[in-house]
Amino acid sequence: MQVDIRDQLQTEAAALCQAVICEDFTAVRVSARRYVEALEIKLKPLSPDDANALFRNAVELLEWARRAICASRGRLAVQIRNVQRMALYRPAPRRFPSRFRFDA
Repeated sequence: MQVDIRDQLQTEAAALCQAVICEDFTAVRVSARRYVEALEIKLKPLSPDDANALFRNAVELLEWARRAICASRGRLAVQIRNVQRMALYRPAPRRFPSRFRFDA
């Protein structure tokens, strides 16, 4: 069963958006590659004007994905630094008695 290339392009665009939203960096890399491959196939038979319009849409999507991933990585880097700093202030573990006593 052959999938229509327009449907394939939309499917890959949706997969890319979902990966970016989920901050799944590996899936973003794979989805972006698959989106570009579907885009190349879609662009070949189009007239220059139609190809240009589709190409501009693709550039906008990929630029949005790039910026969102850069922001995600920056935010995660800050969170990692905060956790590392908090670890410096962690109090020493309390020692609990090894025997429990119940008074009834």
